[in-house]
Amino acid sequence: MNRPRFLAHAIASRLESEIPELAGNVVVWRRGDIDSEFKKRMGKTRGKVVVVRVTGAKNESTTKHSYYACTITVTLFMVPTLTAKDASDADEIMAEIDAKLHGWFPDTIPHIGVAWLIADQISYIENAQYDVSSITLKTPLMPLANVPLTTPQAILTSSSSFKI
Repeated sequence: MNRPRFLAHAIASRLESEIPELAGNVVVWRRGDIDSEFKKRMGKTRGKVVVVRVTGAKNESTTKHSYYACTITVTLFMVPTLTAKDASDADEIMAEIDAKLHGWFPDTIPHIGVAWLIADQISYIENAQYDVSSITLKTPLMPLANVPLTTPQAILTSSSSFKI
């Protein structure tokens, strides 16, 4: 498993441990089992599922080692809102997800440059079956595998959005 996937699992673990309402309802996206995991969690009354997915990675390195800035989406699926309180609950959960992830990064994953996740945007996605909200996170630069970390100045390109 590469570092972006480790990070996705760390995000899932943080959300489940720090937002009690999400305990047992966070899934890291994996094509092989996403359908069964999703259905299992949504089967509950007023069900909700959070899916954490690595959606992209861009190599920002100008050295012989690759260092990637990744994009991760955290998507909240809820049964359709029945009351104004349900809609409020969805907004509150997204605000909690933002608060728990923006500015955080696990110490166990090597990285360079900016040392925290950046909550880039929240999207509200049209879906006929569920109420869906998604937050997009940007990561600091990190190697995909075990490679030595060198100084950030040697790695960052001049066009990088991560400044020292």
